[in-house]
Amino acid sequence: KASIPTSNNINSLSNLSNKDEVAVPANIDLPRNVAFILYGGLYQGMMQEFIFNHIYPILFGAATDVATVAAKVVFDNLVLAPFLCLPISYLFKSFIYRDSAMDAMLSYVDDVKEQGLLLKYW
Repeated sequence: KASIPTSNNINSLSNLSNKDEVAVPANIDLPRNVAFILYGGLYQGMMQEFIFNHIYPILFGAATDVATVAAKVVFDNLVLAPFLCLPISYLFKSFIYRDSAMDAMLSYVDDVKEQGLLLKYW
């Protein structure tokens, strides 16, 4: 259903563009959300598109039979996730919170060892 712009919705839109008038609710962790947006767009969007559509066919072939798909899934879960996907999420978070990359990796290793991160991921 199409709507006709009125002065009320135009004023509402202009209010959203004025950063002085937009308040972030107290229960929203803005830096954490920014980290997730960046991680989702840059890594899970762009990088995984490249990995799955350009690298995986080189490594595993382009076939869709059960053996090829199983090899891709096993590689994704046992290699890509623990050594690339999850550590990168910690790096994005550390960048947003202005922590060091070393702190991010130490946090990741601690979460794997002490919090069972990989078991929760799988």
